[in-house]
Amino acid sequence: MEKGIYIFSQYLLGIIFITSGVTKLLSIDDFQVFIYSLDILNLNNSMMLTRFIIGLELSIGLLFLFRLNSKLISYLTLGLMVIFTFFSLYLQISGSSDDCHCFGTIIQLSNTTTILKNIIIISMIIYLLIHKQEKHYKFKKLLLCCSFILGFGTSLAVRPPDFIYSTHYSKDSFYYKPSLVKFIVDHKLTDKKQIICFFSTSCKYCKLAAKKISIISEKTKNTDDILYVFWSSNSKPRDFFKDTKTTAFNYVNLDVIEFLKLTNGTMPLIILYNKGIVEKVFRYREIDEYQIIQFLDNNN
Repeated sequence: MEKGIYIFSQYLLGIIFITSGVTKLLSIDDFQVFIYSLDILNLNNSMMLTRFIIGLELSIGLLFLFRLNSKLISYLTLGLMVIFTFFSLYLQISGSSDDCHCFGTIIQLSNTTTILKNIIIISMIIYLLIHKQEKHYKFKKLLLCCSFILGFGTSLAVRPPDFIYSTHYSKDSFYYKPSLVKFIVDHKLTDKKQIICFFSTSCKYCKLAAKKISIISEKTKNTDDILYVFWSSNSKPRDFFKDTKTTAFNYVNLDVIEFLKLTNGTMPLIILYNKGIVEKVFRYREIDEYQIIQFLDNNN
């Protein structure tokens, strides 16, 4: 009976950790923006930490399914869960409206529920440590290595960090220059320095880009040099700001036909415009935190 409970606990923990890793991977854009919003790491390092957490969870899950949870692995998992629990407790005490994304955005749990879940998992790990019944394999070290390679390899291969994407064609193709020139003139921006963000209020990646821009704005304490442009069809900018929980920057609406013509259908499109010169153009995957910070910090 005790052996059956022990094996069941191992398999259950394996399923939980793999489910946690997979759901985070499926909603990795939201997860990495959440990590970035903590304002501990820069954007690129937040992307790497995101994939490290997912890879570690997938690896731990595989180790439990293979019943390779040695004392070292069990203590590692226990320490990880204690950290996660204190973090969820911090979110709860601080009154944060965010959850810890323990199952990404696929399965959303309140911080209170997450803490209770973590306590149960911690109890299960302690049970396994007390009633140690490690399964012996002939190729144990090989399985151990394969688990970590598969876990971290999946995390990096399925969704590589955005900063490794490279564009092999001109960024001028991201927008239609005559339409941009007309927009600049019509809105009297010729002699201004602006980050012009072309967003749709219903676009998932526009919302994620808005969260990144808002965080960068807070870091530079600059809200004046950012302009959002929404297409006018069914546009609800106030709902957009409320839904994304981001800074309500200055915004204008643009006719949907003109919007699509200017952006070549690209959304989101972020243009660093400086008094007649387009310095940089980004789509979602190419957003460069450092270049945007430099642009906002530079008063010239």
